[in-house]
Amino acid sequence: MARKDTRLFARLDLDYADHPKIIVLSDAAFRAHIEMILYARKHMTDGRIPKQIAKRLGSESLSELLANDPETPSLIENEDGSYTLHGYADMNETKAEITARSRANAENGRRGGIAKKRNAKQTASESLSEPPSENVAETETETETELKDKAKVADAPVRPEILELLDHLDHQIIANGARKPNRTKTNLDAMRLLVDSDKRTVEEVHQAIDWATSNSFWKTHILNAKKLREKFDTMRLQASTPQNGSRQTERMRSGFDAMAGYNPTTIDPWAGRELTQ
Repeated sequence: MARKDTRLFARLDLDYADHPKIIVLSDAAFRAHIEMILYARKHMTDGRIPKQIAKRLGSESLSELLANDPETPSLIENEDGSYTLHGYADMNETKAEITARSRANAENGRRGGIAKKRNAKQTASESLSEPPSENVAETETETETELKDKAKVADAPVRPEILELLDHLDHQIIANGARKPNRTKTNLDAMRLLVDSDKRTVEEVHQAIDWATSNSFWKTHILNAKKLREKFDTMRLQASTPQNGSRQTERMRSGFDAMAGYNPTTIDPWAGRELTQ
């Protein structure tokens, strides 16, 4: 059975390109409209486009979209300078709808997991009276933990800061000459849990990405968000340990020392300098 594609998708009517409001647009305005729809779906803005994002698409394209229909143009300018895509919620899910669906999926998964555990225990009790092994108990505990993690991820909306961290990781990995990671649910969930469950701040994760992708060893191993989360503590400890017995330490220039609990009065916050103890 083929693996289900977990990437995010936006919806377009099959007659989109032939709509009277769209067919009159220039190529640049047509592309700008598509990019805004994709942005709104990716960041769950319900069709709102920030001013700074819209400006990147060009003033001429914006003017076309603001005037391609006398009553219901494709784009509406708001008082704060941002823009709103007309009819976005008619075709694409809103943030509230996505959140509700995620919570329903998490609850269904939780119920399914409980039912499987109950059936497994019943089968074991009906078999030989041999006591369960330690491995069985350990597996059941791990399953409960995994279900809790899944519920946390499903409840959490796709926030812009999580996507920005993924974008930053992608950029650094590509800059090192490696292939861009697939934006799978596994990687998206890993970045969410790193912040929400592991209680890492966005700044800490950003610093960890910079450190890992500039380290000669770790840049060949941290090639997606899942691996970043798995090795986060290992890298943090390594970043705080002087290398090869010397009095120098390979740490991030942006301050990974704060993550590791350094005392700035005894350790220089810049990598590669002598300690002053």
